Amino acid sequence: LSDPMMSSPVIPLRCQTESAINGAYLQGCMLDAKREFNWQATGPIVIEQGDIGPSATGETLWNAAQLLADHMARSLGRSYFKGKRVIELGCGTALPSIVAARLGAASVVATDSAPEVVARAKRNLEINGVRGVEARHLVWGSLLEPELTGNFDLVLASDVLWILGGWRSISQTVAGLLAPGGYFLLAETGHDQLALPAVAAQFKAVAESAGLALDEYVS
Repeated sequence: LSDPMMSSPVIPLRCQTESAINGAYLQGCMLDAKREFNWQATGPIVIEQGDIGPSATGETLWNAAQLLADHMARSLGRSYFKGKRVIELGCGTALPSIVAARLGAASVVATDSAPEVVARAKRNLEINGVRGVEARHLVWGSLLEPELTGNFDLVLASDVLWILGGWRSISQTVAGLLAPGGYFLLAETGHDQLALPAVAAQFKAVAESAGLALDEYVS
């Protein structure tokens, strides 16, 4: 799934601004201390954001993660997530993981490669009273631990394609995590030099070379 560009009414106008900073992108609402959401299917969710600067935006909520969470809460709902084993890659603030747990997933694992981001995810899980969700370190392309291999019905990710050098690694990791018949739910908004749907088409070729079958594009 590749979610819409910034024209979506889901994202407040002030959050739709974006500027490139060294090693990342700065979006309009990343400087807020916290963000608040309240979908009917999930109840209120509070997301605390951390430090931001060059190469340091992982502790903030990217617009694509909000779009993914909104799609999960409003379009997919409880019937889709009930009983599913879910893992999020590049979890950042862990909003999609929290939503998955609130929607009845059997288990949820929020992962990131940066220790400070994992700590931020744990903090948000704690303040939202989400139980049974694990936040842990995971590097794309690394050898998966046995308890992770082939053990998930659903892999979540958002705004990960701007890291061009990571396409093959994340594809290999997703393929290794998914159980037979599992799904990869990916949300992307695109950026100045990485416009959709061209990027989605290019990533599709890389993902399919890793054994994934990406055949649905939602705009």
